[in-house]
Amino acid sequence: MLHWGYTWEALIVTTEDDYKLTTFRVTGRHGHVVEPDESLHPVMLMHGLGCDATSWVDPSWGQVEEPLPLQLFNRGFDVYMASNRGTKYCQEHETLTVDDPEFWAFSWAEMGLYDDVANVKMIKDRTGKKVSYVGVS
Repeated sequence: MLHWGYTWEALIVTTEDDYKLTTFRVTGRHGHVVEPDESLHPVMLMHGLGCDATSWVDPSWGQVEEPLPLQLFNRGFDVYMASNRGTKYCQEHETLTVDDPEFWAFSWAEMGLYDDVANVKMIKDRTGKKVSYVGVS
C-alpha cells in the first residue's frame, strides 16, 4: 500500500482452532489518517488461490488506476484485507509451528469455517456493524 501512498495497520486475528492470521486495515492516505464514513458497512476482502491479502494492492499486476481496496477506502469504506492460514502473513499458531505436519493439516473447509468467521467477527466487534464480504477465486 505504500507504493500507492496509503497507510495501514496489521491486526492479528486468532481463529477458533488457534491459527494466527494477519489482516491489514487501510488507515490513511498521503500521511493523513482518514476516518471511515460511519453510514457505510466495513468491507472485508479475501484473496484467491495462491495469493494473500497483499495481492489486492500489488503494483506488479499493472493496474492502471488504484486497486479495488483503495478505491473503496477513497469512497469512505472501512477496508480490511484478510489472508487465509498458511499464506505468507499467516504462518503462526498457538501451539504448532510451520515445521509440524499438523500445522498444514487443513483444507478449504477450515479456511471458510474458521478463517473467514474469525475475520468477520473481529471486524464486527471493532465496528459494531454488519460486514460486507468480497472474495475472489
